[in-house]
Amino acid sequence: MLANTLQERYLAVRAEVEKEALKVGRSPQSIRLLAVSKFHPQEAIAELLLLGQHDFGENYVQEAKAKVQFFQTHGEAKPTLHCIGHLQRNKVKDAVSIFDCIQTVDRESLAREIAIAAEKQGKKQRILLQMKVSEEEAKSGCQEKELPHLFEVCQSLPQLEVRGLMCIGRFSEMGVSLDERRGEFQQLARMREQLQERYSCQLPELSMGMSEDFALAIAEGSTMVRVGTAIFGSRPVPV
Repeated sequence: MLANTLQERYLAVRAEVEKEALKVGRSPQSIRLLAVSKFHPQEAIAELLLLGQHDFGENYVQEAKAKVQFFQTHGEAKPTLHCIGHLQRNKVKDAVSIFDCIQTVDRESLAREIAIAAEKQGKKQRILLQMKVSEEEAKSGCQEKELPHLFEVCQSLPQLEVRGLMCIGRFSEMGVSLDERRGEFQQLARMREQLQERYSCQLPELSMGMSEDFALAIAEGSTMVRVGTAIFGSRPVPV
């Protein structure tokens, strides 16, 4: 039977994540489910919070800000919010005040702006470094060869806490094969290993995999899968 309600879809995805983890010999607790709530109402987030979902992904600072204000106004606990969209420098101040983790740090200038805003707000900002794993022009991300330098810059800024790496792979409608997608995930995992070895550090997070490919991402070591459509259904068109 198809899952038709938000609760049914969420529980089905949760069960699928656990099944895929066990299939490759991993603990389900080693993988966090990030519910991508972009363009979906605060009420849907509130429903998932009651079901035990804590982490949510938002692409746009203004939308995330409105949702945070909703929860504050209604006296409810604020969800843990992750910035998973391209972040413009003029939105950094608000982003630092809103997001528990900014997953899309892909350039030195942005890292420094985040550090300045975090210092002013008395906050140590958790971040992930976004690496570009395809040549698709529309995709953001730091080139692989430039990532060590970006990592060094972020490590030198005490206001930042680098937790790991993130990527956005190509979508199936682009004609990408499973082997190609697997290669993208392996590329990110390999870069994390190289950074950990080179700088004698721990980078616990690999944020990779979405609704259509999170099973493959889990098999390749993802610690955080970003799932929107499979949980919330088709995304409404913004007005």
